[in-house]
This record gives sequence, structure tokens and C-alpha cells, in this order.
Amino acid sequence: MRYNDEILGLKKSPKYKYARIVLDSLLNKQVPDEKVLKKLYKKSYKKIIEFSERFIQEEYGTPREHDMDAPTLISDARISVAKNKYFQTMHHELLDFKVPDKTCLKRFFGKYSDAVALSYGLFIKSKKIRKSGISMSCHHNRVACTFYELNKENPDIERYASVAALHDFIEDLMYNLKDEQGNRYTIANYQEFLDKMIPKELQDAVKLLTNHYDMILKYVDYHLDRRGKRFNKENVLEFLKLLDYQAYTELKDFIVRTINIIESSPYEETSSKDYLEDIKWKCYTGLYIPEIVNMSYNDSTHLVLLIKLVDLSDNNHGLDSMDQTSKIKNVRKSVITSDLIAKLDTAQLLSPYIREIREDALVKAEYFVLKDLMHEESCQDFFVDGLVKIHRMKDVFYEQK
Repeated sequence: MRYNDEILGLKKSPKYKYARIVLDSLLNKQVPDEKVLKKLYKKSYKKIIEFSERFIQEEYGTPREHDMDAPTLISDARISVAKNKYFQTMHHELLDFKVPDKTCLKRFFGKYSDAVALSYGLFIKSKKIRKSGISMSCHHNRVACTFYELNKENPDIERYASVAALHDFIEDLMYNLKDEQGNRYTIANYQEFLDKMIPKELQDAVKLLTNHYDMILKYVDYHLDRRGKRFNKENVLEFLKLLDYQAYTELKDFIVRTINIIESSPYEETSSKDYLEDIKWKCYTGLYIPEIVNMSYNDSTHLVLLIKLVDLSDNNHGLDSMDQTSKIKNVRKSVITSDLIAKLDTAQLLSPYIREIREDALVKAEYFVLKDLMHEESCQDFFVDGLVKIHRMKDVFYEQK
């Protein structure tokens, strides 16, 4: 595990060892030692004990153990490629919201450089930015070039690296772009969009990495909002069933599975935003990731799956620029995705990368909580906030059946 500067700085604090003892006790369903609590929280320690006693009554399962020997292959590749002069030049241009020169692009993407340049240009033109304020194309470029560095001896690396560069293209751009008649692309002309924008030999792999369920749910949300309707179970099912989705050759199966998962999930009245996120999460964990794993078995080296893992790693690498909800979501995604791949990847071809992603996510999750446990000012508030984070990330902190 490669610790970032923030985590290393936290470890240097004299409070860290006490907060670490408290966290380990809580995760193991034990009330932390009174002497340790006194050192951290002074006269508030009795109130902290009360919160601890209440917390340990909840049942979460077996604490997830650290993988102390987890590799750092993806992290090593990201550091290594950053020293490459062609990557540096290319990334400098993207950070300046410019499309890189073809000479640099060809070093990584070969004959697919035009397709990658088109993607980068459209993301920049569409003003698609990360929460940090930089172009989303920077994320795509890091993922693609890190992946290239990991697999540069593969004779087909330029094709796979290009797929990595395009992994968000369909999901994030289709609804923003227009055809020759000036009409926006929708799920109704999905294949037309692909044929215009993505080389034929890259389409299957890019489609595999695309979360079509998110795309469908965003489409429903947009149209329900325009009609002044809430995004709830009844309205979503009504909208989807009224679609002429049997005519959507490429997407009809995704729509049917979306309907099935909504119908089979219990519904409690909630906000439109919360319900949308709930269904998106169910589709991600119950449909999207298992389908990627099963379908990618046609690729004997599992390189499409590895692109997904590099993508997750890059997202976690940039957590500091995200809001707290997004941080927690990304950490959970990393562990849940890694666990699902580990169960389904019977050949264990991706085991080193899975171990890296999982350990990185666990360390970052602990870091979020430890920061709360180390606060002296408003210590009760931050202690409870730490308990809430453990609850929200219970699938990170505890082994899931």
C-alpha cells in the first residue's frame, strides 16, 4: 500500500495511536479503553463511552483485515507514466483545455489516435469537468496511459489503451451531442451514435464498460422532470413500460432488466434524488458489475476488466477534490467491485490488482474516520460523525456474505 501525504501526516500526530486503538475497538464491537478515551476526549470521555456502547449493539459482520502485502502495481504504473515526456506534454495540453498533438497521442493510441482526439475534444467542448475543476479528459488520459504502462508489452495495447480512453464516452456524452439534423442523440438512436463516433472494432469493449443502466435512469429522470413528475417507483415503471423499447435493438435487454430490478425492490417513500441513487446503486451492484465480469471472460486476459480497476483506482487517487458523499461512494464502489470480481474471476488473473484496490479503499475509509476521532474541539460531534461514516461504509469495513 502506498500512503498519500495526508495519511502519512495523520500518522505523525501524537493522537493517531489513540484514535487507531479506538477505531480498532469499535470495529471489533468493543467499548474503547477508558484510559485511551480520556487522553483523546478529556472530560467528554463518558459521553463518548455512551455513544460507543450504543454503536457496538449493531451487527455488521466480521471486520475486514488489512492486506499488508498488497501490491502497488497500478500506483507504480501511474507514477512511472507521469515521467514519460509524451504523457507530460499531452496531459499539460488537456489541463489547459486543449486537444494534444497527434504526435504524442500516437505514442499511446496508434491508429486510434483520431478517435481519442475526438473524444478529448468533445469532452472539452462540452465543458465536462471533474469536481476539482479540471477537464474530465484528464481522468480518461490518466486511466488510458496508466493502463498502457501496465501492459505495454501486449501487442494489442494500442487498442486496449484507446478503449480505456473512451470508457466514459457513451455514458457522459451521448445526450449532449447532436446529429447532422441538429437533434440530440437519445437511447432511440444509440447505434447511430456509436457508428458515427467510435471505430467499429472498439465498440464492443467500450459498450461493455458503459453503465447503460445509469444512462437509462438518467433518461427517465430527465423526461419525468420535464413533465413535472416525481422520480418514484410508480412513475419510473410507467414511463419505461410505455417506451417502444422493443425497437431499441441494442438497449432493450438493459431496459427490461432495469424494469425487473425496480419491480423486485421494495419501495419506501423518499425524495426523487435518493430513489434515483438507490436504484442506480442496485443496478450497479446487481447488474452492471456482474455482467462486465461474465462477459469479459471472452477476453482471456481480462484486460477490459483491468481497465475498470484502473478507472476505480484513478477515482480513488483523486478523492481529495470530491465532496464527502462522493468520497464514500467511490470507496464503496472500489470494494464492492473488487469483491464481485474476486468471486467471479475463478482464474484469479486479476488478483494482484484486486488486492491493491481493496487495500487502498480500506485505508482511505479508515482515514476518513480517524480524522473525526482525532478532533479535540466539538469532539462529541466528530465522534458521532465517525460512527456514521463506519455505518455508511460498512461494506468496506466488514466482510460481506
